[in-house]
Amino acid sequence: MGSEQAAVQATAVGQLDCRVLDDPPQVFTRSRRDVPSTAGVLTIVVARGLAELAEHRAALEDLAAEALESNVFYEAMLAEPAVRSFGPGQQLELVLVYDPGGPQRSPRLVGFFPFERTARYRGLPVTVLRSFKHLHCFLCTPLVRREGASQTFGAAVDWLIAQSGATLVELQSIGAEGPIHQFLLQELQARRRPFWLRDWSTRALFEPGPDAESYLHGAISGLALKEARRKEKRLRERGRLVWRELEPGQDVRPWLDEFLELEARGWKGRAQSALACSEAEREFFIAAATAAHARGRLMFLGLFLDERPLALKCNFMTAAGGFAFKIAFDEEYGASSPGFLLEIEHVRRLHARPGVGWMDSCADAQHAMINRLWPGRRTMATIVFGTGRAPGDLLVSLMPLLRWGRRTLTRRSRGRSRAETHDGDST
Repeated sequence: MGSEQAAVQATAVGQLDCRVLDDPPQVFTRSRRDVPSTAGVLTIVVARGLAELAEHRAALEDLAAEALESNVFYEAMLAEPAVRSFGPGQQLELVLVYDPGGPQRSPRLVGFFPFERTARYRGLPVTVLRSFKHLHCFLCTPLVRREGASQTFGAAVDWLIAQSGATLVELQSIGAEGPIHQFLLQELQARRRPFWLRDWSTRALFEPGPDAESYLHGAISGLALKEARRKEKRLRERGRLVWRELEPGQDVRPWLDEFLELEARGWKGRAQSALACSEAEREFFIAAATAAHARGRLMFLGLFLDERPLALKCNFMTAAGGFAFKIAFDEEYGASSPGFLLEIEHVRRLHARPGVGWMDSCADAQHAMINRLWPGRRTMATIVFGTGRAPGDLLVSLMPLLRWGRRTLTRRSRGRSRAETHDGDST
């Protein structure tokens, strides 16, 4: 049997074939959609670094195009730069689920579950597989092909329970309102695995209205729009004010350089949290944005005064929507609110783009400005479950109690500190 044939050999779920990429499977192009999935016969492949993941680039791109839920952060164009920049020093286990196909269909990738392995969980010495989530990854929903999703989840969960060697599995920051979350809970309940849903939150989501102006008047007050027009007019009195958007085929590098420089001049630069302050983060941004632009998947919008960028915004797009990635503005012009002006123009541009049904803000739950302008919401959560290895199941069962106890002790400690401060002030 040839190496490529062996790499995609069918193995029954429950006795999954776990392979490392010493003998990687062939990378397959898009398969026929009219052939039903091979039920219950899936293969697990684990990639542990950039070279191994790159072997699956074409298969991963095909999977992303047919995914049940979009997640640009786990697509090849962002996942490969992330592994290159943030993978060194981490024990990555990038789990790929393959349908080996049959006589009438080539094998194809049906699931992608990126993890990193750690030896501790919240200070406890237990082995954990945790979603691969770097500083600039704002969603960890796994990529799962729409067709045969239930079998894909079953194969992944069975491997995690029986063969991963982990005590706990933590899927961080996944969308909690869609079918991925439902399938995952369904498979865990079917296997009677204890799980804990934590870190519930919501964040702003753009959903277009009938037109941009109707949307804006519904989201913010007429007074706020009038004030924005006044500030834009004042800026126009100071020079040539223009909106620009990166065009297909245009050189992306000047936009990237200007964004890095603009962000570094602001509060993020002073806090050493700007992309340019870290070589790894800078390399990730340039590589990811360049790859997205080459695929027609990068949206870059800017407000310029006499060629000087006052605000710049970067998005990664999908077939049906997008993910807002970063925004930067010139603090010297803070009184003119260039960031807010850019966001208003951004809403207009999104309404003008064909096929944009949504955009994930990827913002903090308490982000006042975007929460005001984007009234839609999406729900986020983290799922932790035990694999059956001691003491994982016990820990999962006790986690809500442990969290309650920790919060109670924290509140009491703060209460004592306030009381002591008050007593000291009164003497």
